[in-house]
Amino acid sequence: MNIAFDIDGVLYPWHTAVYNYLLNTKPGFNLSYEELWDPPFTYFNSNGAEYIASLPLLYLNIVPKRAILSMLNTLSDSGHTLYYITYRPDNVHRVTRKYLEDYKFPQYSNLTFDKDKGKMARILEIDVFIEDRPENLEQLSVLCRTIGISHPWNEGKREYLESLGVLFIPSVECLVDIL
Repeated sequence: MNIAFDIDGVLYPWHTAVYNYLLNTKPGFNLSYEELWDPPFTYFNSNGAEYIASLPLLYLNIVPKRAILSMLNTLSDSGHTLYYITYRPDNVHRVTRKYLEDYKFPQYSNLTFDKDKGKMARILEIDVFIEDRPENLEQLSVLCRTIGISHPWNEGKREYLESLGVLFIPSVECLVDIL
């Protein structure tokens, strides 16, 4: 089976890294995690969001959970082909590759940077895609089995996405149990 994983919000807690960065660098920042990531993301203007997304340190400062690496290794050892499909700014591509390699993500060379995850799902003939962003979940739901990771930013669309066949799980670690 071909299984694709988004990275941020699925395998890597980028949103936590951003939240901690803001707590430590922005005087007076006092939003809760849920308030920060509750759509429509009023804290960020487009320039601020682009700046935050371009900070390499936010893509490598959290060690991956052992349970996630174990789950990925179990899937790989069972003969599945794993793909990592993410849309990250060009200046963090090298950091992303290094992170996956350094922490020995199985099949880490199957890394693709593309905003159009539906296109990649078709090209790579993905059977199962694990994602967290509502717009991607909606697009992917007509192309393959789609599993969403529950987060504050997709809570408001969860019922609609479930009506499209998207299955939500609390975290990616429990993926093996449902495949």
